[in-house]
Formats: sequence, structure tokens, C-alpha cells
Amino acid sequence: MFNRLKKYKEKKRLTGFLHVLESPAMIKILPEDYIDSHSIEIDMIKWLIAYYENKASEPILYLEALINLSTETYKNYAEEMERFNIVPLSETITLKHRLRQIKFLYNWIQYKKITSF
Repeated sequence: MFNRLKKYKEKKRLTGFLHVLESPAMIKILPEDYIDSHSIEIDMIKWLIAYYENKASEPILYLEALINLSTETYKNYAEEMERFNIVPLSETITLKHRLRQIKFLYNWIQYKKITSF
């Protein structure tokens, strides 16, 4: 019972934060590219909401998977993108994105904090 209530409160906190970020009033206040520059963190919030709705795996497993990704993954990604004549993101950009995801997930798992905004 306590665990279910705790998950409900955490999900409510995430959905409230996301609702505020995506509200028309907030979009008018924020700089023009703010939402785009924080799209990784917003995607992570949406993923966490999916977890609380039992549509995604546990955050700790996702965090471990992000940490354990090899450089081979980038090579496969780049080859696949080039096969369709799409310019892939550079390896440094993909690493920066992954580090932002890891930082966000770590702070949520350890401290239940929404960071990087």
C-alpha cells in the first residue's frame, strides 16, 4: 500500500512538472529554444511517467544499460543512418546526450530530484 502511494506521488510530481513545462503560458515566458535544448530531459520525464504507468522497465535497469553501452553501438547507428543517406550525429554529441540521460536518471533514482532545468 505504501509503495503504491509513493509511486503515485512520484508520478503526480513528474506529470505536474511536465504539464507546467508544456503549458502555453510557460512557453510564452521561456526563451524560444528552451524546450528544444532540454528535449533530452523532457523525454526522460516522459519515460519515467511511462514507468509509473507500467509501460517501461525499471529506471535502474535503464541507467545500467546507458552506462554499459559500448562504442560498437555508435558504429552500428552510424552505419544504419548512412545506409539511408542520413547524416548521423557525431559520436561526441551522442555521448553528451547519453551523459545527460545518465545524470538525469541518477538524480531521480538516488534523490528523486528533477535536475538540469
